[in-house]
Amino acid sequence: MNRKYSLIENKYDNCKVNLDVKKLNQGFNFHPKNNINHPGLEVSSMTINSKNFVEHILKKKVSRKLENYINYIMSLVNDSDDTSGSLLGFVLNDVEKFKAVVRGKYAEYLDEHYIELLMKKIDLLERELKVKQFYYNEQINVYEEKKGRSR
Repeated sequence: MNRKYSLIENKYDNCKVNLDVKKLNQGFNFHPKNNINHPGLEVSSMTINSKNFVEHILKKKVSRKLENYINYIMSLVNDSDDTSGSLLGFVLNDVEKFKAVVRGKYAEYLDEHYIELLMKKIDLLERELKVKQFYYNEQINVYEEKKGRSR
């Protein structure tokens, strides 16, 4: 279901609108992706002040990111390719960065119970990546020990 919104010029020029700048800057700021080729208004930044709407958007964003990490880990578990082991450090750093963003930036907008559950899930992902990285490093060390000089 695609929704399209358009801005219409106000017919009533005599109506005054008072905007409180402090309230406008207290919402959740983000920069939407303009992937739609639509002749009209391009939005470079947006501030949402409705707490329910911000919570809904952040939960959707976080769940999408978490699903990507879970899919990547499942592909690592199912795939025994050696090239995937070199990317484990980058993914682990990315998961730690995501955890810091959730704690720092999203914590004020999301419920504490949801944050606790999310932290448990992220810790589980980190632990799984660290275990996979440990096994990958052990395989490399065993291979290097067997390779030594022959006499």
